[in-house]
Amino acid sequence: MANDSDILIEIRNLKKTYREGSVETEALRGIDLSVKKGEYLGVVGKSGAGKTTLLNMIAGLDKVTEGEISVDGERIDKMNEVKKAIWRGQKVGFIFQSFQLLPGLSLLDNVMLPMDFCGKLNRHSHEKAAELLRMVGLIDHIHKIPSEISGGQQQRVAIARALANDPMVLLADEPTGRLDTATSEVVFDIFEQVVEKGTTMIIVSHDHSLAERTRRMIRLVDGKIS
Repeated sequence: MANDSDILIEIRNLKKTYREGSVETEALRGIDLSVKKGEYLGVVGKSGAGKTTLLNMIAGLDKVTEGEISVDGERIDKMNEVKKAIWRGQKVGFIFQSFQLLPGLSLLDNVMLPMDFCGKLNRHSHEKAAELLRMVGLIDHIHKIPSEISGGQQQRVAIARALANDPMVLLADEPTGRLDTATSEVVFDIFEQVVEKGTTMIIVSHDHSLAERTRRMIRLVDGKIS
């Protein structure tokens, strides 16, 4: 692994094979990638190219078949599931295309969930969650539940939730895939604010116009960087 102090994520010969019965599917076929601290990286490719698998590997959501992943000097591929869950809660924010907000909780409580999971709830948590919702333009809706706001607003809540524990890296899986163009622009503006504050961000998308918004772009084709 590289010792460069500017490198946050270091990936070497990363392979992921899924097995179902006697059938094997190679999702990643030897990825080498370095991501610097504070970088804003876009990953594009067609459906099935391995984009989501790559994000899941970085977040420790799936097991590595072969290769190495280091984030901030820690070998994610060597951690057990319990340690990965703790590490992920403290270091990584993940934004899903499907939002994954809990329908029975208010927007404020949804944003505070990661704090609760990591044992970080304290007397300042409500204030911090409200400030995050203010940042994404939803301070006037904090007591609503997800079904009472639009899809674009739900995605903004998901961004606020992903930032709740001050992650060093923010991962976004097709974050604008279900949004219209105008709402997508709002979301990308928020991402710009996040990156400007020093957070490392990786977005995956099938939309090649992503290159116009991020600082660097790589393309995945059949599980490899093209």
